[in-house]
Amino acid sequence: MLQHSVRPASTRTSRSVLGGIVDSAESGFACGADVRQGLLQLRMNNVTPDGILNWSDRRRVPEDAGDLERYGLEPGDIMFNCTNSPDLVGKTALFTGFSEPVVYSNHFLRIRVNRNRAEPGYVSWWLLRQWQERSFQRLAICWVNQATVRKSDLLDLPIELPPHPVQRRIAGILDQADRLRRMRRYALELSDQFLPALFLRMFGDPASNPKGWPKKLLGKTMTIRRGASPRPIEAYLGGTVPWIKIGDSTEDSIYVERTAERVTEEGAAKSVRLKLGALIFANSGSVGFARILRLEGCIHDGWLAMESYEHDFNVLYLLGMLNHLTGSFLVYCFTEFGTKRALE
Repeated sequence: MLQHSVRPASTRTSRSVLGGIVDSAESGFACGADVRQGLLQLRMNNVTPDGILNWSDRRRVPEDAGDLERYGLEPGDIMFNCTNSPDLVGKTALFTGFSEPVVYSNHFLRIRVNRNRAEPGYVSWWLLRQWQERSFQRLAICWVNQATVRKSDLLDLPIELPPHPVQRRIAGILDQADRLRRMRRYALELSDQFLPALFLRMFGDPASNPKGWPKKLLGKTMTIRRGASPRPIEAYLGGTVPWIKIGDSTEDSIYVERTAERVTEEGAAKSVRLKLGALIFANSGSVGFARILRLEGCIHDGWLAMESYEHDFNVLYLLGMLNHLTGSFLVYCFTEFGTKRALE
């Protein structure tokens, strides 16, 4: 009786350049005028830093604007943001389909991979990871506030290619993790709408203190340090240490998780370096709000760092109290100085 041996599928990871697995990489067309009726056009603001397509801002172009059929999107197309500000160039998202036809702007490369060699989901996640690691900032051609990644340079990037089943499994795991992360973020956003009212109900307004809680000077309960900006800042940019400015905070999150710029170790030594989880408070410009750091980095002189408060405060209570007092801080600044002057 003959025995047949079955060779297992290869589990070895191969190496290629991106161009070796891509069938086409085509630029889109200029955005043009927005119209009420027309084709939906994917633009830069529709791609989030998380690699998600957000259609809350929908822009349309006239259907007779040109040969738009060549710019249509199909499920599995990878949208690579090839022109943007230096910190955002390279944002990537996978187009999985939409309820109506979609075309794309000239700020993107539409990448279609050879599905015999690679899974679009895997390649899309790989490109997004390269952007998160700032690989495209090193690859891009920059001028003033814009940067561009040339198609030829992009397609020359080396990429590791596990076997197809492994690529699918990796992409599936990352998709599931991303869904869970977005669900958690949505839950936090919902809670943000209720927490201020709950805070007032539990503790009362910190400005008027209707519950008569004992009072202490903040300076007696913690160490407060002002940030520092090395001068001239341009001489210290381009390093590896996150440079945390007021603009790196957002209104929809109590955390600072990403910075637009980084400074060198020499610049960091001339600033105030904080650890993950530190509480910072805006004392100039957009005065009077607090954030929690989800990264280690140095703070601009527009921030105050609040440290060693754990004996008297829970960090979320302290943050909630300070953010409830933002209006009072602004009134104080305008009353005393007639402007948004720094709180010193």
